[in-house]
Amino acid sequence: MSRLVTEVTDSLLPAILGRIPGGFGTCEAESFGSGSGVSRNVWLLGTDENAWMAPSIPSPSDVGPPISLAVAGSAADPLFILSRARDGLGYETTLVAQAFLASGEPASEPEEVLDIFHRATSRNAVAVSADGERVAVGNGHPGTTVPHFALLDKKAHKLGEAQLYEHEDSLVFDCFTLTGTEHGALGSVVDVNSSTLHIVELDATGEARAVIDWPMPDTLSCPAVSVDPTGIYFSFHDKLPDAGPRGLTVYRLAPGALSQVARLPPSDAVPVYSWVAGGASPLVELRSSSGSTFARWKDDTLIPLTGGPFPAARTPRIPSTEGRIFLTQEEAGQLQIREIVCGAVAP
Repeated sequence: MSRLVTEVTDSLLPAILGRIPGGFGTCEAESFGSGSGVSRNVWLLGTDENAWMAPSIPSPSDVGPPISLAVAGSAADPLFILSRARDGLGYETTLVAQAFLASGEPASEPEEVLDIFHRATSRNAVAVSADGERVAVGNGHPGTTVPHFALLDKKAHKLGEAQLYEHEDSLVFDCFTLTGTEHGALGSVVDVNSSTLHIVELDATGEARAVIDWPMPDTLSCPAVSVDPTGIYFSFHDKLPDAGPRGLTVYRLAPGALSQVARLPPSDAVPVYSWVAGGASPLVELRSSSGSTFARWKDDTLIPLTGGPFPAARTPRIPSTEGRIFLTQEEAGQLQIREIVCGAVAP
């Protein structure tokens, strides 16, 4: 079964939603016309009590085009983090971050937080910790700059920094992503030359808590990284030359290693698996053209749960570190966010 948590009217439909303590947030840079650059930043904040607002954060014309945007804090006490290049599009430059209140007033002074290589082909990433207290911003560029990231507090003050790996050969990487953990953030990337997955986790103080270099099988695609009360998981779909059902291999981050916890074989009945939460009976989303259903994975068998299929919207499932499942669907010009009750983490 499901329950309606909140909904957004068609005039405020967001493209991307993220979970923050007590609600949901979205932010993206919008441009109008080919080559016109960023025209405005779109921010939206909603609570579990169905109260939505569009904060008055400075526009790109005031502070410059953003590289990353993030909502930190909580739905009750939000802060909005805007990061931009110090010198505009200038290749080797510095990322400047600043926090704003919902009123648009600065909550901090602009601060240089990370050396970056800034151009259209750069890879940039951003993530917010589960408690909303910290934000990670990262950058990398093939051929010139190894992916690296900085951890900031919610007022955009730098706490620490990490480079994901050292390289000697030509710099070719893939799958660069940042993921918020309970109180910090985790960065991961694949070094294509050595087929190695590099993982660095920074704790709440900005210190490295985990550094892992894992030989990645060529049969696996880029991992989806997820966090729930039972741990941090890396789930890999099979890499296939052609379209078709793909199996899913799931690893849990353990001290100094990745430990395999599940292998879901390809199935014509389930075109796409998605790992939701671990535990004694892990929760798995089963996606098809008709929507999403859910099942428990126990003794190498999928045990279907009642309810569904649940139709999916543009952002099918909103990741939640609470072990809860939030699905979105559009209905009559409204974006509805529903919590799936069967999504509780197994004891």
